[in-house]
Amino acid sequence: MNKKQLTKFREDYTNFEAQCYGEGMQLAVHFDEKDDVKRMGGRWQPAPNGAKGGFWWMPEDKLLKEVHDNGTLVRDVLNDSKQIVSQYGRIDQDKCNNSLRNCDTMTNEYALQVDGDTIRFEFFEKSRMVFVEKVDDDVSGTWMSTEDARHFWDGYTSNNSVKRIA
Repeated sequence: MNKKQLTKFREDYTNFEAQCYGEGMQLAVHFDEKDDVKRMGGRWQPAPNGAKGGFWWMPEDKLLKEVHDNGTLVRDVLNDSKQIVSQYGRIDQDKCNNSLRNCDTMTNEYALQVDGDTIRFEFFEKSRMVFVEKVDDDVSGTWMSTEDARHFWDGYTSNNSVKRIA
């Protein structure tokens, strides 16, 4: 994220209080903040194939660790700094099915018509997770982070034969 994108992200920020369903959480970290994030256990993920850029992320096992003697958790510090972007890494499908389907409330549902197939996106805002499935398919859908679901959606909508139906 460049400085302008980071500023906009933080203006619209909502605290993340839900469970982590992936390897950790992707973060929005300014260059001046990287040492603090690193001290708490954050890791740098470079852009693939030697491209410019990358991002910081916090492993799941670090999020609920105390960072101060007063009981403040790493997740609290990241929320106070408005840094948590989305779930990161390989998503635990069973954990999502067992938890999100029973506890979290879906906030939005969208569908795309792609070459006669309907693809449904169920957005769970609190957890920053999306369930994506092809309707009328024998294969069950898959859970994705909001970031991954956005890339998946953009991949389909860049095709002119796609129509948003809901």
